[in-house]
Amino acid sequence: MACALSGVGVDGQVDPSNLQLTHLDNRRQLVVSFDAGILNGGAGGCKLQISVDGGGYQDLTLFDFNCDEDLSAAPIWLPSPFVPWSSVAVRLVNAFSQVVGVFPETVDCVPTAGSRVSTPEVDEDCNGNWNNSAPLVERARVYCDHPACGTMCNIFTSCADVTCSEGVCTDFRYLDSTGCAAGTHNWEAWCEVNTTQYF
Repeated sequence: MACALSGVGVDGQVDPSNLQLTHLDNRRQLVVSFDAGILNGGAGGCKLQISVDGGGYQDLTLFDFNCDEDLSAAPIWLPSPFVPWSSVAVRLVNAFSQVVGVFPETVDCVPTAGSRVSTPEVDEDCNGNWNNSAPLVERARVYCDHPACGTMCNIFTSCADVTCSEGVCTDFRYLDSTGCAAGTHNWEAWCEVNTTQYF
């Protein structure tokens, strides 16, 4: 019978195969699958490690996996809080500290626009904080054109006359003070919304 030492495998050991990783950009969750190897430590004999943007590998999980059995679509989550990231490599390490597989796919983050709803599982700005936020003021321009306004052109005199579909009216002003001249905007205003943006 062969003895197993740290960093040394056993006779007949076979790495897991067909490693697959699926991930949607910027998401905290990833999903991993692999086909069974042989003599990797059995139940509780494998763990996942990650390398962030080419740095050194660190443990993502404990020895939670059995590399000697098939694993199908196991959900895993990146740490919270995390670190700034753009590309994360993932590998399997068995009970004997052997690297027994590197997933061909990476876990990626691409900076994108924030959201007006909380996104605790998405890192839009790739800073490692899954749900940081900041105040946001959104402005939408509204105006009145001739002849669409008809006789209403000269009735609007201030923000008090303007109904916003969202937010409140700010910065009302006339553009054509003489009335409903063809081809002109008679007045314009801005509808302003104070909200929160999540990243």
